Amino acid sequence: TCRRMVALLLKDLLARCPRKQLDTLLDVALAWSAGDEPTLRRAAAHLLGILVEQQGASAERLVDKLIPAFTKALARTTRADWEEAYHILVASDKLIAALPKVLHPTGRAEQAAGLLSPAILAHKHPW
Repeated sequence: TCRRMVALLLKDLLARCPRKQLDTLLDVALAWSAGDEPTLRRAAAHLLGILVEQQGASAERLVDKLIPAFTKALARTTRADWEEAYHILVASDKLIAALPKVLHPTGRAEQAAGLLSPAILAHKHPW
């Protein structure tokens, strides 16, 4: 599909970026995720998920920024924002899939538990 092709293109472009540009892009995406515009928050979740996939094991350096950002973004979603919650959870899943051991040794598991708060688990959604 078109979305998959765009994701592949973005991953290829991200692979060519120097670390400084990746960090700038990360900061922009994190600012979007904390903003008031739902469309930018969804785009940020997509972009952060793609960035994590592209970085693979190197994404470990991003964990301390991403988990709190995902947790805050999920906390502010409403029942009407099911798409936003879904995309944040997908990006979180990509992070945990890329770094399955990252939550265990450092106590990040408690921090990541906020991603599956009772409010999110009880979130009404169309899927």
